[in-house]
Amino acid sequence: MTQLEIGNDWFNAKVLQENNVKEIKILTEGQYVDGKFGRQFSIEILANGRKYKWTVSKTNQKILAEKYGMNTKYWIEKTVLVKTTQIMGKTTVQVITLNY
Repeated sequence: MTQLEIGNDWFNAKVLQENNVKEIKILTEGQYVDGKFGRQFSIEILANGRKYKWTVSKTNQKILAEKYGMNTKYWIEKTVLVKTTQIMGKTTVQVITLNY
C-alpha cells in the first residue's frame, strides 16, 4: 500500500517568491532520483510550516556539503536561508546563509 503525501509539493523559485520564504529546514537526508532531467538529488524540507520536496542543485549541494559535510544525514534539522537568483536566464533557489 502507498501512503499519500498530500501537501508535499515541490519547492522551487516560484513557491519561494509566492510565499515569501526566507528560510527552510531540512527534514531528510535525501536521495538520488531519476527524473526527466536525469539523476537528481532530492530532500524534504519545511518552508513556512509546509512540507515540500526540493531538488537540490549541484551548487547548493556544494554549499551544504562545505558547511555540514558530505554525509547528508548531518544536514537533517539544519535551517538554511534562501533567496532567488538568476542562472542562465532562469530564476532558481539559492542557499545564501546558513544558521546554526
